[in-house]
Amino acid sequence: MPLRRGFRSSVEQAAAQWNEAFGRILARDLDELRAEPADHVVEDPDDEAD
Repeated sequence: MPLRRGFRSSVEQAAAQWNEAFGRILARDLDELRAEPADHVVEDPDDEAD
């Protein structure tokens, strides 16, 4: 795959992911958005299932 086509494909994929993530953020209400950072502050790092 030529470099330009690969770059363009990567940029388009990143833009699509951004649009999807931004859409999920906009679908939330303000209380949900405020609660998320607070949840991360108080959660135990050992409880993560990564």
